Amino acid sequence: MTPDTQVSIRLYWASVAPTAILAVLCVFLRIDQTDFALAVVGGFLLILGLDQTAVLAMSGKPRAWGGWWVGQSVTALAGGVFAAIFATSGSLALLSWVIVVWSVLAGGSSLLRGLRMTTAEPVRRDWISLGLMTLLLAGAVALVPASVVWTMGLLGAWASIVTVFSVIAALSARSVVVGETEGEED
Repeated sequence: MTPDTQVSIRLYWASVAPTAILAVLCVFLRIDQTDFALAVVGGFLLILGLDQTAVLAMSGKPRAWGGWWVGQSVTALAGGVFAAIFATSGSLALLSWVIVVWSVLAGGSSLLRGLRMTTAEPVRRDWISLGLMTLLLAGAVALVPASVVWTMGLLGAWASIVTVFSVIAALSARSVVVGETEGEED
């Protein structure tokens, strides 16, 4: 198992809980108040950024992941703090802005991370797919008419898809690695 695959599997699992909670909140609650939506988005981004930072720190701070960390985790933490601080403003423009900026930077860094991996890396396509899905979220939020319900609905749909995709990606990467090592003898 390559270091990129190990880190990727850990990052997939670390993102499952925050995105699943976000999906449940957005899908099953009708979030129609902007201040509550900003608090939910801010909390999600803070937890996601902290989870990803902890995984990378426990993985020995791999140098190849530095750009991804800045694009994904640091922007999540900054967006989360910003949304949490200004949650009481109830600004729909701020909600959309936080989601779009984070999605562009996070999606772009995941896409680039996948493109920089070798083609033999089993998680390469997963990172490219996650990056494209997150960039699609940015485009959808930017293009859909401003409405808290629509914005949170799009975010909830994205979170639902990414949660399931992350579980599948982690399990499939693990099974590829297990399949590769089965034929080896000690």
